[in-house]
Amino acid sequence: MKQLNHLANGDIGWERKNTAVLRQYVSPESYAAVSAEIDKMPCIVETLKGCEPLFPRYSTLTYSTDSWEGKKSTDKADRIDITCIREGREFINFYNLKLIEGEMLKPDDADKAIINETCAKKLGLDNPIGKKINIHQGVTIVGIVKDFHITAPTIPAAPTLFCNKGGLGGSDANYGDILIKYRAGTWDDLKKRVDDVYAKISTGSNKYHSLLNIEEEYSKFLKSETLLLKLLGFASLICVLIAAFGIFSFITLSCEQRRKEIAIRKVNGASVKEILTMFVKEYFILLVAASVIAFPIGYALMKKWLESYIEQTAISVWIYLAIFCGIGLLILLCIGWRVWQAAQQNPAEVIKSE
Repeated sequence: MKQLNHLANGDIGWERKNTAVLRQYVSPESYAAVSAEIDKMPCIVETLKGCEPLFPRYSTLTYSTDSWEGKKSTDKADRIDITCIREGREFINFYNLKLIEGEMLKPDDADKAIINETCAKKLGLDNPIGKKINIHQGVTIVGIVKDFHITAPTIPAAPTLFCNKGGLGGSDANYGDILIKYRAGTWDDLKKRVDDVYAKISTGSNKYHSLLNIEEEYSKFLKSETLLLKLLGFASLICVLIAAFGIFSFITLSCEQRRKEIAIRKVNGASVKEILTMFVKEYFILLVAASVIAFPIGYALMKKWLESYIEQTAISVWIYLAIFCGIGLLILLCIGWRVWQAAQQNPAEVIKSE
């Protein structure tokens, strides 16, 4: 549960909550009119026009290189593939990509680039700032952003490079996409307003558009984890119920079999508290023994499973403490109820009945 929550809501290096992509196939006149109307919508916080979204990526530009400044290996076969995203400062800020070293791209930086952490590692550079990568006509690294994940959570981040649209042979082509940040809780309102705009402005074949909720689109990567969680959740619930009824039945049977012992102890001056303490000690020894066996095995299995994910939640100590305390509380309630009933009976009648 913690891992799924971490994947769904944790930091994956970019902002996906309350963001949307408007894909449209309209005439230039309709595009301008739609853009103007969207900017007026009160539910929208920010827009970025003419950009292909960071996610989902509809096309990929990849450069393969074996030459860069500061390269430690001389092996020509030592090549790396670098994904190039021809977007600059506004795009990086829109998705809240975190600059961890260096500086941001300036609008007129035609031969400079920002890379991600994975790209820096692949290049094998201890200090990549200021180094030149020989792709196209060459770019100089001016900054590094934290790794971001736009693929399934089990796939590592790809080496990525950001440059302005004029860099690496790019152009100022307008893709027609509009990137949108909207106010929390206004998704339904945004969809209705966008549909109304197209119904009013576009005609015929120009009406086609697609508004994607980025958080919902990314959650499709988590379908297998969600299904696994449901299956394991159901199985775990059954196991917990079986264990709870097992503990209750075991304690009930034990108290029933030891009614005479309880009565004799009571006759000899033992208080109900002392009798309860005796039973609690016995069962808590069993609980500690079970924990010593189960917790390391559970930790090892979960650790192995988590290793398949790039972003991993921490296996916190409080989880095991909560399990231990939960089972301990169940034992206390069962013992308290059954032993209290046995201790409240008349010792003479109990001994005679036995």
